[in-house]
Amino acid sequence: LAHGFATAALLLAATAGRPLRRVAPLAVGAEDGVYVLDNSDVGNPRRIADFRHARAEDPVVARNGYAYVTLRDTGAGVEGANTMTVVDVRDPANPTLVTRLAMQGPRGLSIGADGTRVYVCDGRAGLKTFDITDPADPVFAGAEPDLDCLDVIAFDGRLHAITADELVQYDASTDDLVELSRLGTGAMDEAAFARGPIELR
Repeated sequence: LAHGFATAALLLAATAGRPLRRVAPLAVGAEDGVYVLDNSDVGNPRRIADFRHARAEDPVVARNGYAYVTLRDTGAGVEGANTMTVVDVRDPANPTLVTRLAMQGPRGLSIGADGTRVYVCDGRAGLKTFDITDPADPVFAGAEPDLDCLDVIAFDGRLHAITADELVQYDASTDDLVELSRLGTGAMDEAAFARGPIELR
C-alpha cells in the first residue's frame, strides 16, 4: 500500500455494542480511496478490500458498519469532491457506496461517543452536525456557521475543534453543542509547554 495514508479508523461492524476487539478491521483513508485491512494479525495487517474514489483529501471515520469519508477538492476539480461519502462496510471484503452529501470544503470529521452524531469541519460553511441514528442516512442536525475548523475530535462528551488560530471546546453531551472555551493558538507557546504535559483522564 504505497499511498499517503491520511487517517485510519476501526470498523466497528462486528463489535458494535460490545467491547472493542483487537481483530476489528481497519479502514484506512488514502488520496485515492479507502482501504479495508484485516487486522487479526496486528503485526501484519492484510488488505482485503478497497473503495476507490477520485484523488482528493479524505479523512475517514467508521462506526456500526458504516464509514464516513470527507472528500475535499484541492483545486483539481475532481468529480465527487466536496462531499461526505457514506460507505457500507458491514461486509469488510465488499465496501459499497451508500450516498454522498454535498459539502463546501470538508476537512476533518469525528463521531460522537454514543455513535449517533458525526461532526464535519466544512470550511467556511462551519462545523456541521449530522444525526446518524440511522447510520446509512445522515441527517443534517445543525451547524456552528462561524467556525472555519480544520479538524475536530469528539471525546468523552466533549468536542474539540481546531481552526487556523484557536482551539474551541464544546459540550457535546446533548443534541445542541454548547461552547465551553476558546484558546488562541498563540497562547500555546513555549511557556505553556514548559509547565509539562497535560494529563487526560
